[in-house]
Amino acid sequence: MIFVKGYFYFFLAALLFQPALAGSGFYYGFDAVSHALDTSTEVRLTFTPPPPNPGVQSDGRSQSFSDVGFHLGYLFKHRRTQNYFMAPEFFVTTLDSNDTIYGTNFKFGTDIGNLRVFANLGVNRVEAFRQNKLQFGLGAEYAINDHQAISVEWLRVDTIKEDTTADSVFGSQTLTTDTHTERDIEVIKISFRIYLLE
Repeated sequence: MIFVKGYFYFFLAALLFQPALAGSGFYYGFDAVSHALDTSTEVRLTFTPPPPNPGVQSDGRSQSFSDVGFHLGYLFKHRRTQNYFMAPEFFVTTLDSNDTIYGTNFKFGTDIGNLRVFANLGVNRVEAFRQNKLQFGLGAEYAINDHQAISVEWLRVDTIKEDTTADSVFGSQTLTTDTHTERDIEVIKISFRIYLLE
């Protein structure tokens, strides 16, 4: 439902704000992405009829990995004052890990010469986890010319939660395994973009 609302707000913004400055319009480009993934898992084992206390096991681990990818998008940059702007955005990214991420962002920030500094808030679909999650972060983009730019972003994805239940039968008893997993993801992304429209 939250993803549907995100699309609604994106298309509403598309009607209200038209691209007017360099770094607006359709774009494509390439990403180098570094992920930090923290995973915590709790497994609860319950027999029926149950013993006095179900068995509970917990585990936590961290890992880092990198991807490169290709992205497409459309960004509406609208200047609110001489220096400040807001920019609704729609994008899709395909990574070499065969994962796809797509969604909407709302960027707002300021221009300092050829440098754009912004905060980012959005709703993204992470296909690997089949969930729609909030994303927030900070970034900076440098305009090489009217159509090319390079950017660096730090992004944090809202905690991804998964719950699964499995039953196994052992004679007259049934073992129920309940697994609760939480994943926290931070991303550092370096992008090269080519804007096709002004």
